[in-house]
Amino acid sequence: MSFYARPVQSEDLQDLLGLAEQFNLLNLPANENILKEKIERSIKSFKSEIPKEAREYIFVLVDVEDNLLVGCSLILAKHGTPEVPHYYFKVDRRERVSEDLGIGFIHHVLQLNEETNGPSEIGGLLVNPKYRGHKSKLGKFISLVRFLYIAKNPQYFQKEILCEFAPRLSEEGKSYLWEELGRKFTGLTYEEADRLSLKNKGFIRQLFPIEGVYLNLLSPEVRMNLGKVSQQTEPAKHLLSSIGFSYKGEIDPFDGGPHFKCEKQEISLIKNFRKMKPQFKQDNEIQFNALLMNDSGEGFLGLQAEYDEEKDELYLANDMREYFNNKDLQESYFSKI
Repeated sequence: MSFYARPVQSEDLQDLLGLAEQFNLLNLPANENILKEKIERSIKSFKSEIPKEAREYIFVLVDVEDNLLVGCSLILAKHGTPEVPHYYFKVDRRERVSEDLGIGFIHHVLQLNEETNGPSEIGGLLVNPKYRGHKSKLGKFISLVRFLYIAKNPQYFQKEILCEFAPRLSEEGKSYLWEELGRKFTGLTYEEADRLSLKNKGFIRQLFPIEGVYLNLLSPEVRMNLGKVSQQTEPAKHLLSSIGFSYKGEIDPFDGGPHFKCEKQEISLIKNFRKMKPQFKQDNEIQFNALLMNDSGEGFLGLQAEYDEEKDELYLANDMREYFNNKDLQESYFSKI
């Protein structure tokens, strides 16, 4: 069984909707009209038909045998503009000392920040539950292959790359931070605020506290879960940490999920990205330890590959040969993972 990654196409709408319905992602909602708009924007983005800061690139993972869309991931070229700012809480440290009493305290404070020249953002990582645990590590594949596109086209993306991770939720599925903070300042449920923020984020600046929120005024339950990811998100966090991402003391103002960042040129897949013509293995026995991309001919194609470091040679499964009929093998690039 083989898989490849490619840009989303118009005819993928129903498959992508079916995938989104199994999850609950803000940047890939289970809404047919929104997904249709996102697909159209992605197609125009890959063709460079819209301004750079408005681009959104959606990659899909395809099961070759069944010609089935089984996963996806995306890149937002810029998250945070003057029209649609990027909001987050910075977890600051403040020291207060009383010389009269001879004591002092270091407090952690949530400080609302607004960014109008924000980073690029990765998100929308979904894999059909039936394909989880597959020996080909499909979540890793569709997550990392987008970095090869960034490496090939660095001029389209910001200096820094952001990933906003899903937080821990209560047993009732509620956000600890929102219930104790956001709801009190907006009068909205988390779901209402989530939907509203898709269209207009102005209420965050208008209603959220701007003076800073001292963490010791929040419940132990909120403090304990702040900046922590859910159990389901741990593998994704571990994966991005392994290629250079780290927590920067910034959290989502709605749910308290951590923000991980890395400078574009410090991401290992981008640093190690280079050109190499692949060879095809007749027996299809590939030990996946590299990713390959080729965007000659009909556009982006992403594949899993085997790199032999001793011979400095790159191999693909033979059943992938047909996908290079209209491509120049010499225009292939790879990065070891």
